[in-house]
Amino acid sequence: VVLVAFSFFSVGVVTLPVKERAEGIFAQQVISGMQVQTYWLANFTFDFLVYLAPLVCAFSVLFLVPFLNGSISVILAMGVVMALYGPATILHTFAWSRRFNSTLAAQGVVLSTNLVLGPVLIVVVNIFAALSLLTAEEDNYDNKYSMAAYATTWVGR
Repeated sequence: VVLVAFSFFSVGVVTLPVKERAEGIFAQQVISGMQVQTYWLANFTFDFLVYLAPLVCAFSVLFLVPFLNGSISVILAMGVVMALYGPATILHTFAWSRRFNSTLAAQGVVLSTNLVLGPVLIVVVNIFAALSLLTAEEDNYDNKYSMAAYATTWVGR
């Protein structure tokens, strides 16, 4: 659920750069003397400040989730990942924005890549976790059983 919610954040980020370039606003600002680095830094700063609101909301919900049982290390790890997701998705979205002249097309591509790449990343992480369980103690039957139990619980999600 969090993955889908954060995917929509990047759709809002891609709109302004594409619209400004398509309508010639970006070129007008450059002609008027604005430095390109200043433009992208200002956009990044604004988008990151906008991202802080859903970040704080999502991070505060982590304290309310009962299955975490107040585990500070899990909450902290999830918080760090969510905090790093913002700058990463903003930069990813800026890179995609250069390829489009239509905001609708840019929004569709950015949303679909986030919705596809997010679950792919989850699958890759779980595969590496399962492989690390296999290679930790190859001769231990209990370890192989725990890997199979882990894999079946993951598939059941």
